[in-house]
Amino acid sequence: MASGGDGMEKKPLLPGGERPSAILISQPSLWNSSAAHDDVAKSYASSLASVNDDPLDQSIQNALDLGDFETGMAQSYSGRHTIRTANSDIDARSTSALSETRRPFHVSNENRETYANHNKAADLNHRYRYYSKLAPANKENPLIMPHHVIPHTIFTFGVAPGEQSNLVTILSLWNTMMGTSILAMPWALSEAGFALGIGTILFMMFLTISTCVIVVHYGNGGNVDGEPVEFSDVVRLYLGHRAYIIAVAVSVMTLGGCMIVYYVLMSGFLYEIVDFAHDPQWSADGLDINRTDSSHWEDIWTEHTSPLVLVAILFPLLNLKNVSFFTRLNSLGIFSIVYMLFFVLFTAFAGQDYTDSPFGGAHLSPILGDPCWVNKTTQEPCNVAWYKGGLFKLTGVLMLSFFIHNGALSIMRNAKHPKKNMQNLFIAYFLVCLTYMIVAVCFYVSFNGDKSRIQDNFLKNFSKSNGNYFFALLAQIFLLLQMFTVFPLLMYVVRFQLMTSFYDDPYPSVFHVLFLNASVISIFVLVAIYYPHIGTILRFTGAICGGVYVFVLPVLVRRAALMKEGRYQSRHALMGWSLVSFAILNVVMQFIPLEF
Repeated sequence: MASGGDGMEKKPLLPGGERPSAILISQPSLWNSSAAHDDVAKSYASSLASVNDDPLDQSIQNALDLGDFETGMAQSYSGRHTIRTANSDIDARSTSALSETRRPFHVSNENRETYANHNKAADLNHRYRYYSKLAPANKENPLIMPHHVIPHTIFTFGVAPGEQSNLVTILSLWNTMMGTSILAMPWALSEAGFALGIGTILFMMFLTISTCVIVVHYGNGGNVDGEPVEFSDVVRLYLGHRAYIIAVAVSVMTLGGCMIVYYVLMSGFLYEIVDFAHDPQWSADGLDINRTDSSHWEDIWTEHTSPLVLVAILFPLLNLKNVSFFTRLNSLGIFSIVYMLFFVLFTAFAGQDYTDSPFGGAHLSPILGDPCWVNKTTQEPCNVAWYKGGLFKLTGVLMLSFFIHNGALSIMRNAKHPKKNMQNLFIAYFLVCLTYMIVAVCFYVSFNGDKSRIQDNFLKNFSKSNGNYFFALLAQIFLLLQMFTVFPLLMYVVRFQLMTSFYDDPYPSVFHVLFLNASVISIFVLVAIYYPHIGTILRFTGAICGGVYVFVLPVLVRRAALMKEGRYQSRHALMGWSLVSFAILNVVMQFIPLEF
């Protein structure tokens, strides 16, 4: 049998010197013929027995001779525990990972000594992989390894594997990172202060990209030994199964926090759109549209009823088994971002031309010697502080704003030029940072009044009495349409990670999916009704969950990898533990308000 070690002779697994995978690819008819398939399986088991003289393989061959392929596979599966006991020289952690998680890749290069020295464990893993590939296509088989990798189409624009250009990679990274936090960025900047906030955005970009480089490097661009992997698989490889469970749990919690924000925003957008359609009271340059009778409407349609109506729209979409339709609409995110940038720049430079616009022009008239500036036109204090005590509110939001660590490998594994992955990553981060800076600075500077009145969703600063309200309404329409396509995809990722972790099947049954979706969306509705504050949700989710996934796990993976290679030095420890300490400090300071 072919060994995972580097120095062992590779003997043919099937007659003719071909491997099972090659035969199955070149002769797909084998999958449609159970008799021919069983012949292949028998030949393979015979070759295993002749190479290893293994009683387990002999029992498998006997089962196959009787025509019971499933029994043979089951014996292979149950025999893994016997092999583990008999071969006590196999490393405990490596054996546990292979026997309990059954993951479809094995790393045995010169830099990972733990796995390279245990060729028997590699043989066992390869044997299991080939049995999985030989399973009949028309029969259920529990030995088929789970497809635990998130489909790349969730994040990309439908490009064929291996054909993804650098531009598509950059746009996919940019589109995935540009989430709901863009709406909270002016508020977060106002909480930290103008100068300190700008510096913090740049600082957090460099910190988060440094750990994302670790993810891409040790994830080998999304492919390890020819098998697609996620960062959670990389965590399991270096840190063990418990760390893998933590990584999956934190990833799901992060997505859950994002989905809560999505639901709150969609409820608000739906309320504004329907309310405007029913009562289009809007003043544009003195043109007043008559108000309709709304004596009972205000009692029926409120910000508390829109989350309930949204359930009827979204819940059927969440239970779909196939979400490929929504993946084809990923490009809507790009158009939404482009319109948002147009809306921000247009409002900042021309907003003063519209009646009662909350944004427009530059309102930063400095008073020398005073860190707080005043708007001399309206005599209202703008409270444009150089720095404020809400610094860590901004860092919490930014932790989630620059979060791409759980999706970077899915996006990059299909790159046509993998050597340029790091370059594309840096360009994408720069574009994301530039987008955040444009939105935050332009709206902050152009806000006409007390800067502390900027909402955590800056679109809520617009009302029907504003002359440029229609442009804000268009932004809400575009964002609502985009979120309608993204929300089912996010729920699919959550369902995928949870179900494959517990049941090895992303859709175990209709009951499981209904129960999960009903439980999750009930939480979303309660939050949307009783605590619709996306700024607070973003900063706590980013600080706690993002801190673990962005800083702690990449640092520990790098530490474990360098220690295996014998290259772990004091400078690595200093840098790594500094990042972990910052992550811990960021969480603690979310609960401690600062005043300065």
